[in-house]
Amino acid sequence: MAPTLRSTATVPRKRREFQFSPTVSNNFDYLRFLSNTRKKRFCKERTKNLSKTKNECDLEQKIDFEMKMREGIIKLLAVSRHSIQTLEASKSLLTCTERIKAYMAEQEHQSLQSGSVRQAMKSKGRVSVSDIRMPLIWKDSDHFKNKGDYRRFGVFCLLKIGSKIADTEVVWNVDRNMTDISFGSVSVFNQISSDFEVRLEVYSHMLHNDLSIASTPCKIKRKITRSISRTVGRKLAISLNDKRTNGENGHRFDLVAYATLRLNDVGDSIKTHDLLQINPEDPCHQLPLFGCFCCRLVAQPDFVNKERFAGYLKIIKV
Repeated sequence: MAPTLRSTATVPRKRREFQFSPTVSNNFDYLRFLSNTRKKRFCKERTKNLSKTKNECDLEQKIDFEMKMREGIIKLLAVSRHSIQTLEASKSLLTCTERIKAYMAEQEHQSLQSGSVRQAMKSKGRVSVSDIRMPLIWKDSDHFKNKGDYRRFGVFCLLKIGSKIADTEVVWNVDRNMTDISFGSVSVFNQISSDFEVRLEVYSHMLHNDLSIASTPCKIKRKITRSISRTVGRKLAISLNDKRTNGENGHRFDLVAYATLRLNDVGDSIKTHDLLQINPEDPCHQLPLFGCFCCRLVAQPDFVNKERFAGYLKIIKV
């Protein structure tokens, strides 16, 4: 009997799609599918919020840096003996405190906008403020006859654009012989949007107030604290002491005036702007400002310095 031959030709099978069955516990393909899906979703969310996470990390690093700087300045104030050193350290302490407040406010603002739709990208640029000068107003007898008012002030300015803060140097010999206060520092801010607002704040501290009529209330306070008993004198000294800065030893700078500059104030030349004065609690600490100041506000878009086209230029003569 002849053996039967089997055909070796195979019929192409139809590709069978995998049927997912969640009820089967050992279905490794189904578990692998879920794992890949979660990975893709996680990658999308991570790439979507990458810039936000980076900004939050940058703000946390800036806050930590300013906190360490503040601790170092407090230690420096404890060992400072010279008046100029104490003045500079007090100014740095106030600047660090203002930066920490600005960074924390920016961090809270970003957390509130995490679920909202991002705004359209605005054009960025650089903003510079320089040549700040503030005129002073003294009495005729004080300035021309050089008598009457013996007060001397230490003055500096803070420039704020959002969470970015810059400070000027301290002019510490402001007295009746000076007609204006000039700051030679140049403050530059990068990555600023076109709808910026520059807030200029003027801080002052009275260094010397002896032999003046305005200092009479301060003298009376000292005499009262020295004449009465020690326990009561300590309590009054704590409440009347003017050389405190947020609970730390040092000179206390008071905010005496401020102004706001916008894009309309930008120009190549120096312009005059209004200065809003703040009345302090003690009139003898009032810095005699005239009520205006002048400065140079310059802005430059980033696309001016960016390269648009690069390559070879071929000139064809006709």
